[in-house]
Amino acid sequence: MIKKIVLSLITVLSFCSLALAQNKQVTGTVTDEKGEPIIGATVVAEGTSAGTTTGGDGQFTLTVPANATLSISFIGYETQKVSVAGKTHIDVTLRGRGYGHRGCRGD
Repeated sequence: MIKKIVLSLITVLSFCSLALAQNKQVTGTVTDEKGEPIIGATVVAEGTSAGTTTGGDGQFTLTVPANATLSISFIGYETQKVSVAGKTHIDVTLRGRGYGHRGCRGD
């Protein structure tokens, strides 16, 4: 009887460790087209509650499912989606959009 309980406990713990192994930590940097860091960009793993914002150097750290897709956005820039599959570091360049982009002036 004890042998069955121990075996069941080992099996349950194995499944728990597999579930934990499916999450991984991803780091990255978000910059604009000039290579300047974007401070306060939103980085979210789609379909989860995992999210963060970039720091003063444009960098972020986030724990996400191994197959997650990140959605990176900031006001005035096009949202970009990046797959995490097989990556632990992701550098993202956001493209500007709207007024002021591509040299438009209000002269």
